Amino acid sequence: MADKYLNLREWKAVSKDSAVKGDALSKALAAFAKAEDGAPQAACAALDEVRKQADLVAKAAKDDKRLSGWLADLDKSIAQRRRELTRAAEQAAAGDADADADADADDAAAAALFDPKRLLGQLNLLRRDPERRANFAFVDASDTRAATLTLSSKMAARKLFSRLQDATGTRAGAFGATWLQEDTLVLQVDKPLSGLLKKMRGPMRACGFRVPRIVLWGPEGNVLEESGEAQEGQTAAAAEAVAAAAPDGRAPEQPRAGFEQRLRALTAPLQAALGDGHPAAAKLREVLAFARDKAQTGQFGPALQALDVLQKLLAGPADAAAAAASAARAAAAPADYARCHQAWSAARGKAADEIKRLRDTILAEYQNTPLQAQVATRVGLLDELLEQFDDDLAATLQQAGIAADDSERARLHGVAADSIRRLLLRLDQDPVLRRLKDNPFAPIDPRAMLAATLQALARQLA
Repeated sequence: MADKYLNLREWKAVSKDSAVKGDALSKALAAFAKAEDGAPQAACAALDEVRKQADLVAKAAKDDKRLSGWLADLDKSIAQRRRELTRAAEQAAAGDADADADADADDAAAAALFDPKRLLGQLNLLRRDPERRANFAFVDASDTRAATLTLSSKMAARKLFSRLQDATGTRAGAFGATWLQEDTLVLQVDKPLSGLLKKMRGPMRACGFRVPRIVLWGPEGNVLEESGEAQEGQTAAAAEAVAAAAPDGRAPEQPRAGFEQRLRALTAPLQAALGDGHPAAAKLREVLAFARDKAQTGQFGPALQALDVLQKLLAGPADAAAAAASAARAAAAPADYARCHQAWSAARGKAADEIKRLRDTILAEYQNTPLQAQVATRVGLLDELLEQFDDDLAATLQQAGIAADDSERARLHGVAADSIRRLLLRLDQDPVLRRLKDNPFAPIDPRAMLAATLQALARQLA
């Protein structure tokens, strides 16, 4: 239980004679008292709100020494209680994993197949770990029984489906693999079923699990269907958002050979189009990067579709006059390359400082705990984030500023512009940077800062 500082009655007593308004903090403390008896994750969220409101009160009460001292003690209690809740959440996750293994080892007993709490635990494990994969089996509803969904990380999908069929006496259904990427549940089916996405909602609602979007994939990673909650025309975007989490090695070598053959055939016209200043050069590079990324993860369905788009873009008319005019403007009024170099170097330096602050905060949170070594290993990966955003842009801008002749400066100008477009694309696609602003330790947003600087540089080099 929380100590006296995390107590609504104590807060009302200490703030009774103060002129500072503390109604919001009172509400936050009351909400935390209710949440503390539930799941650790919910209690952590409520505790974060207490800290937020306490910080606001502390700013208003900085001249009140008595109240400021009490709020300082409250902050210490919040930090201690959050560490306790974090450990409790980790133990609960480990317990869920153990329960999962026990249930699978018990030959997927009928009770486990229909247990909504077990289903909720499995789905929550997917939500907590984007790298986790599970097999699923689903049987359709009958006149006497609702539709049933079950997940397992141990049993093969086909065997799980067979167990479910035997237990329900229903043959209609589907099975395959599933994982959750951000707010999208991906279902890759080995055995499809008409209307599966809508039918899946019933069992998930029954166990208390909510997910805004469900995407249905075919065996080769092609998008078959998307849930009705998505806006019209977003199917391709949703597929791109979740494809990065797809497991490797699903596609055989034959699709890989076909992809590489088509890519080689497009290489010459693509290079010619980019060299001639194709008006859709940025889009060509974006589509090409997407195709290569999907091929590297074995997703040759989306990769080949991207090559189709690339071929259509190349077949479109190239506005050579517009490209020539753009080049002439760049030559007539070259950018301030020194200032651009300074701005990009400063932005990367600030981003590195923010990431270091986050890393140090996380390490301090887990210091002298059993998880310290494991957390230190994972946090070390944060240092590698900015390496992919170097791309020699700073050196190119510096060389352009000291170029001896106009032709060399124009060439470096184009190289820098291409680098900026490429880096903006990477920023848009990077899943780790996108999540840093919502992390519970020290919310930071280096992605927004880097993007703003790159967009400003793009305007300078347009």
